[in-house]
Amino acid sequence: MSWRCVSVAVLSVVAAGCAGRTTLPEASQTLASPARFDGDFFLRQEIVARYVGRSITFKAALEKRADVLRLVGLTPFGSPAFMIEQSGDEVHFKEYVHLGIPFDPESMLVDVHHVLFEGSGIGACLGDGIHEFESAGGSIFETWEDGSIVSRTFFDTDSTNELSRIEFQGARDPTSITSPLVRLYDRAHNYELEIKTVEQRLLGSAGPRKTAAAN
Repeated sequence: MSWRCVSVAVLSVVAAGCAGRTTLPEASQTLASPARFDGDFFLRQEIVARYVGRSITFKAALEKRADVLRLVGLTPFGSPAFMIEQSGDEVHFKEYVHLGIPFDPESMLVDVHHVLFEGSGIGACLGDGIHEFESAGGSIFETWEDGSIVSRTFFDTDSTNELSRIEFQGARDPTSITSPLVRLYDRAHNYELEIKTVEQRLLGSAGPRKTAAAN
């Protein structure tokens, strides 16, 4: 069985067995309902998280279907290590294997929204230059070159401090869900993520779309 099939199967099994999941407290940052964003998709990713000298590497499967956004972290054997899910306005978390994730698991969903949905969002194709957007917590500035997004930076409204910065690398076309390689630097909480998307596809489409090698 392919790694993608394992990932999809794990997503399905975890979704069916979430009766014992934990509902997290109200988000410190309000997350928009997944249903607000067009299209359903599946991503297979390899993630490196770094925090205060610590580093953890894991594979993950990310899926959006209608009003549900689900991220499942996988062990090296392909079994679920944890699941975090947003269903409408509720966020649920379940840990199956202790990985020692060095930050609040809810922040992973915030990062997913920052990378995929905030600013111009999925499928945009803007002109070269700097574009400004407003968010609930402040301002967003995007830099575009040659028809692709290069960076997205979040600033706090009150202090104008940089909260986080996302760098997008690798070949990308307007129909892509995300860039092959994304680096996220969270200044407010002092951690970094390197997200390599090795497969991405729209659900209901003709088939998987392999990503080009990152620059």
